[in-house]
Amino acid sequence: MSRYSPTFDNNATAKTVILSFPENLHISCSKVDGTVVMNLEVNINCSEMQISLEQDMDRFLFFMRTTEINTTMFESVKYQGWFISTSSEERESVEMCQVDAHQRIISFDVFRENTP
Repeated sequence: MSRYSPTFDNNATAKTVILSFPENLHISCSKVDGTVVMNLEVNINCSEMQISLEQDMDRFLFFMRTTEINTTMFESVKYQGWFISTSSEERESVEMCQVDAHQRIISFDVFRENTP
């Protein structure tokens, strides 16, 4: 995960982040038949200097909000109101949902490595 600025949200408690994995894999969002879905994309240009709202690059951005009980939520910048979620059932997929979706968990404990 890397922090991205500027924040497009008026909420000062949110940071804008890019969710990435090694080998230039990044989580993105798109809309299919009225539903927002999560994708894993290879994109070597997904860096702070390359993100442009005009080029549909905001699909890689998420608002990261930490609540008062130290749980974290990730909301799509492009599709506000849609959050990364998991099921309360085991072995179910991670997907996007709206905040009012029942049976989905949108708050996560995020552990950060201590860096020297």
